[in-house]
Parts: sequence; structure tokens; C-alpha cells
Amino acid sequence: MKRLLFLLNGLLCILSCTSQKQGKGSSSAFVLVDSQRYQFVARQMQPQSGRSQIVNGTYFLQVTKEEIISDLPYIGRAFSAPIGNNDSGLRFTAKDFDYSVKEGKKESKEITIRPRDGGDTREMNMTIFSNGSADLRVTSNNRQAISFTGEITAIPKKKQ
Repeated sequence: MKRLLFLLNGLLCILSCTSQKQGKGSSSAFVLVDSQRYQFVARQMQPQSGRSQIVNGTYFLQVTKEEIISDLPYIGRAFSAPIGNNDSGLRFTAKDFDYSVKEGKKESKEITIRPRDGGDTREMNMTIFSNGSADLRVTSNNRQAISFTGEITAIPKKKQ
């Protein structure tokens, strides 16, 4: 009788662990990433040299199958100054880009974006976690790298 109870307890434990893992993998952030229609909203930025800063305002990176829209701030060292351009942020729209997704560690997804028509931006690496938080690392050709911490949300509907 004790063996039977022990086996039933073990079976219930295995079934509950399996169902919990399946539930976590299907978070809403992962559903948005799989549909390739989401936006990263920056909450904090960390330049390569300097202090971490809170991001005031709504700065974002929108990702769709058709285009990447970046409206992110930038602080850090630039190795060459653009002539006639007062915009110091990471602002561009790329319609020609490489996009890849792979499974990361501890229930996360690793996304790599390489815009071909994104101006100075060479590569964007994003780690998205099952709770919807995300880290974004941006590498540029003529600037120091910068990292952002934020969250993944659905792209808001445009008002007409």
C-alpha cells in the first residue's frame, strides 16, 4: 500500500512539473515574438562608459516582418561626427534587415537584428524573458555600444 502511494505521488509530481513548464513557455511576450510583431519599450540605458540612466519618455524599437523602426536615445562616445545632422539618437527605419531567433538559457529567446539600411547601426541583440522583460544591446559602426533594459509590448494601434 505504501509503495502504491509513493508511486502515485511521484507520478503526480512529474505531471505537475511538466504542465508548469509548458505554461511558462507560452507567455504573451513569446507569442508576440513568434508573430514578429512587437515593440521593445526602453526603461533604462547603460552606455559602455558611464552611469546607468532612467529613460524618460517613450523610446522604442518596433519589429514587424516588413520593417524595423528604432526611436532610441543615445549617450556615449562617437568616433566620428555626422555632418549636418543634429539627431544624436538611434533613430532609423530599416526595410532591409536580417532577423534571427534562437532559444536562450532559462526560458528566454535570443534575437539578432542586422539592419542593412539602418544608418550607423550594425547589429542589435535582444534577450527576451518569459515575464516580458528584455535586454537590448546595440552595436554601431562609429559609436560605442549601448545597452537598454525594458519590456516587450504589443505595437499600439494607430489613431485615425
